[in-house]
Amino acid sequence: MICPNCNEPVEDGAQFCGNCGYKLDDSASKTIAETKSKLDITEVEPADLPEYSVPDTNQQSKHFKAFMAIVFGLVGIVGALFFPLAGIVLGATGLVFATLSLRTVKKGLNIVGVIISLLALFTGIATWVYAVNHQNDVKQKAKSAVSAVNTAPVLTASSITTNCYHVKLTIKFNIENPVGTCNINIFNGATFNLSTDAYKVYASTSNVSAVEFIGLAKQAVEKDVKQSLPNFKITKEAVGTFAASPAYFVSSSNDQGVNVIEAAVFHQTTDGENLFVVVHATSGAEANMNDLQLGWQWQ
Repeated sequence: MICPNCNEPVEDGAQFCGNCGYKLDDSASKTIAETKSKLDITEVEPADLPEYSVPDTNQQSKHFKAFMAIVFGLVGIVGALFFPLAGIVLGATGLVFATLSLRTVKKGLNIVGVIISLLALFTGIATWVYAVNHQNDVKQKAKSAVSAVNTAPVLTASSITTNCYHVKLTIKFNIENPVGTCNINIFNGATFNLSTDAYKVYASTSNVSAVEFIGLAKQAVEKDVKQSLPNFKITKEAVGTFAASPAYFVSSSNDQGVNVIEAAVFHQTTDGENLFVVVHATSGAEANMNDLQLGWQWQ
C-alpha cells in the first residue's frame, strides 16, 4: 500500500510508515478489501470443474478381441481355400477371441466374429475333406494309368504322339502307349523291367496351383522315390524346368550301378491333364532328361 503522507510504498499491515513515521490506520486494508469486492474476484472450487469419465480398459479389450475374431475369421476363410489347416487354425483362434468378448457392449460385433470364425473353421474342414478325397482319386487314377501302360501294345518307333505331347527320340525304342491316354513306357529291352535304358511318363489331373506346385512336388517325388525305390539313395534334388515347364527333379542310385531321375512337371494341356511324372532309369550311365526333352513338344 502507499503512505498517505509521503506517498512511499509501505508493507501491508504496517502501523507506521517506514519513510516518514506517519501512523497508519485500517483505511488502507479496508481499501484493499473494497477493491477486491469491486473487482468481483471469485474463487473456483474444485467441484466446479467438469467431470471426465475414466476409460474402461477392460471394455476396450473386449471390443478389440471381438474385432480380432472377425479378422482371424476372414483370413481363415481365404486361407482355407489354399491350405485347409490354415482355415481350421485361424477359425478356431477367432472363436477363442469371440468367446473372450461375449460380454462386450457391442453385441453385433461379437456375433459377426462368431459367425465368420465358424465359417472359416467349416471351410477349412470341408477343404481338407475334399483334398483327401481328391488325392485318393488321383492316386487311383495314376495306378490305373500305370496298369494300362504295362498292358498296352508294344510299338517299335523313334517317335510317339499322345493327347498331351509329341516326343521324337534319337533312336528307336520299344514304346507302350494305351490309346487315348498321355501315359507311355519307353525301353530298349524285351520288356520294361528287363531294359537297361527306360523312360516312364504318366499324367494326371490335379487341383494344385502353379504357385504351390514346387513345394508339393518336392514332397511327392521324395516320398515316391523312398516307397518305390527302397534300396536307392537320393543323390541330388533341384528345381528346374522340363520342356519349358516348371519341374522338381530328384536323382537317386543304388549299389548295383542303377541310376534313376524322377521329375514332377506342371503343365496344363488341351487334354485337361496338368501334372506329369517323368522317370528315366539307366544302368551303368547317368540318368537325365536331356534326350527326352530334346524332341518333346506339348500339345
